[in-house]
This record gives sequence, C-alpha cells and structure tokens, in this order.
Amino acid sequence: SKRHADIIIPEGVENHVGVDILRTKVHALVSSMARSARPVGLSTTAG
Repeated sequence: SKRHADIIIPEGVENHVGVDILRTKVHALVSSMARSARPVGLSTTAG
C-alpha cells in the first residue's frame, strides 16, 4: 500500500518513464554491488 511504500510510481505500470527510471537505477545499484564484491588481485591466467 502507499502507506508502507518506499517508492510510489504515479499511474503504476502505465507510467513507462517512471518504471524505466526505477529499472535503470536498480540495475546500476546491482551492477555496482557486483563489481565491489569481486575479489581483487586474483589472476585467471596461468604462468
């Protein structure tokens, strides 16, 4: 419900611009988290 929502997109799924902005932001956050979770300094090449 709106009372407990962190984010409200007016017009719901019909608001394509609002949904796209939210999707883009979530994708960027997930990508950033994935990059920071990768181990650093490990080589994948032999030798």
